[in-house]
Amino acid sequence: MVVPQPPYIVPRGRRAIASTTSFKMLRSPPTECLVGGALSLVLRISRCAGVAPLNFTAADAGWHIVVSPPLDVFQRVFMTALNLVALAALILDFQEDPSKSIRLGESAVTTFVWIADLALVLAIASLAVYRGSARMEKLIRLLRDLQKINADLNNTGCQKMEKIGVIAVTSILLSTLMVQFADAYIWFQYSIDKGYNWSIVIMYSSYYIGNYLGLLALLQWGFVTLAVHNAAAAVNQHLLRLHHVKLKTGGTAMLEVNLSPPKPVVDCFTERDYDITPSGSDFAAYPLQVQSMVRRLASSYGHIGELMRQMNETNGTIIMAILMASFLHLVLNPYYTFLVLNAGDSVLEAVVVPLCGSFLQIAVLLVTVEPCHWTQEQRETTKFLLSRVTVRLAPKSTLLARELKQFAKQTVLSNIKFSALGVLTLGRPLVASMFGGVATYLVILMQFHALTNH
Repeated sequence: MVVPQPPYIVPRGRRAIASTTSFKMLRSPPTECLVGGALSLVLRISRCAGVAPLNFTAADAGWHIVVSPPLDVFQRVFMTALNLVALAALILDFQEDPSKSIRLGESAVTTFVWIADLALVLAIASLAVYRGSARMEKLIRLLRDLQKINADLNNTGCQKMEKIGVIAVTSILLSTLMVQFADAYIWFQYSIDKGYNWSIVIMYSSYYIGNYLGLLALLQWGFVTLAVHNAAAAVNQHLLRLHHVKLKTGGTAMLEVNLSPPKPVVDCFTERDYDITPSGSDFAAYPLQVQSMVRRLASSYGHIGELMRQMNETNGTIIMAILMASFLHLVLNPYYTFLVLNAGDSVLEAVVVPLCGSFLQIAVLLVTVEPCHWTQEQRETTKFLLSRVTVRLAPKSTLLARELKQFAKQTVLSNIKFSALGVLTLGRPLVASMFGGVATYLVILMQFHALTNH
């Protein structure tokens, strides 16, 4: 017969301690990382504009960033109000007489184009704001992984490039503000001269705010991609140095039987760890050191590919929407310029503002695509440099040849590229295709307009 045991009663004090301990275990500490240079400037401006719910703490080498839940709630409320204002402006514009409609116009094509443009711009801003907390959490983890890779590769970055990045960010943001202010002023004056409802024009300013928020989200993507590019370039720099290394043969017979060499105490990625030969271009190292360097470079290469995949998953929808909006604006700006010139309006309204808007859209397209193209070029350069290192060093050490072979397999199998939802590969061929599509649609619109007038 089994005698039932009485239940074990935990004293009140112990229960309180246990519950407190479990609560502390459930509450993980907030994730933070250190940022500096142009990326920190973009994130600080994004925080003020409402696209990055982050708290900044000053540090010696930059800023510590951490996600702020209260700020995230405030930014979501602001974006909801912005969407409601835009929707109210659209409804009020629909209720106006077609001859006095501000943005919708008298034709169905003009109405459809404006609604599509407004929906795309607000969708980009909404994706950036409503997913701001999740995006920033993933961004912080990604930057921390990048810092680990750079620390392993002794990659300190370039101060000159950071200054150029700050200048580029300031120029793009100020130029966008000037062009948007000029466009809004022209529409406001036009509505007053024609006797339109100017309150609807003011409510349509949500379009410009949403466009600016989308630009900030794009700049975040561009400068994070540049950080990944710098890590990929550091891998290639060390591979180039490996191509000039000279293997030492003395005292390495016992090391050849070690199939899994540990990471050496001495860092192999600094020049002081090599014996510089009189030629000044070649270095001398033991096969164990070179083998460890190849393994660490292969690990960094794989981690960079994983970071690229994470960026595709996190930002794929936003990048696709940005590409669609850029294509639409590149088609519409020249077309509207053509229509205004035929109407005989002023040169400022007809040429200057739309032309500046087209240049800004080209800049947006380049910020989206060009850093991705540079990173993928570095990944391709890694394959080329690895083949040269393999040809030079593999015959001199069996275990080193094995490491190089594994690295080469990894470069072939881990062929990750930046893409938008797996549909478009972000590179220069995409820019050429978009320009060809813009030219085609412009010709079609011009012919359609001529036939309609005839």
